[in-house]
Amino acid sequence: MRRIIVPLILALVLAALAAGSAFAVDSTTFTTLAPNAAALPKADLLIMQAPDVLHASPGQLVTFTSYAANNGPSTTQLDAIVEGKVNLTVKRQRCQLPPVSPDGPFCEFGTFAPGRTARMRVTAQITGSPGDHAALTVCTGSEGSSADPNPSNDCTTTTVAIT
Repeated sequence: MRRIIVPLILALVLAALAAGSAFAVDSTTFTTLAPNAAALPKADLLIMQAPDVLHASPGQLVTFTSYAANNGPSTTQLDAIVEGKVNLTVKRQRCQLPPVSPDGPFCEFGTFAPGRTARMRVTAQITGSPGDHAALTVCTGSEGSSADPNPSNDCTTTTVAIT
């Protein structure tokens, strides 16, 4: 199943970049506002995510794969962060490049040109009870290096049914 879901997410992100649009799941925003946001270059950041399973048992490990992207038009700093979790304990977080930030549990991918994507994987243990849902919210941001004209696609929440 994982072999199908991860390439599917990447294909959707690349399609969104090519179409000049983005997908929105949650309107929560992880961006740091600069004192003069009007003077900053504009870069639409977006993030998408999928779990490796849709149903899991208490104690089971689930891996959430996220793709963050710069949808342009300007080059900007690209970061991804775990913003929230429900019925999950994070066990491991991996960044495509560089390693997980020493400042906290997030990925600082560096400066990204429009069209570039980066991957973050979070492995978490299910802590809830059967009948509940586990959820992971991830967000992307630029640490104030750009103004995002479309903040509605900066965060996404993905759920897994606990069986």
